[in-house]
Amino acid sequence: MYGLEKNRREKFHFDLEMDITKNPQKAQKMLEEINKKITHIKELLRKGSATKTENQKLGVLLQGYQALEKVINVAKKSK
Repeated sequence: MYGLEKNRREKFHFDLEMDITKNPQKAQKMLEEINKKITHIKELLRKGSATKTENQKLGVLLQGYQALEKVINVAKKSK
């Protein structure tokens, strides 16, 4: 009644989660590439030779890579 039925939905899995659970070596390779990109972006930001808009774009890109790294780590742990 009113949405309280016992019909439970099946848990949704993203394609990335399924790939990581099937092939843990691929996840490790992805993490290595992401870490390289994160360190490169941090080096660019430390130099500070870019314009303000370029720094903002690099900051957004850095946050995206860090979020992807967290998602992969969580997916690896939830096997």
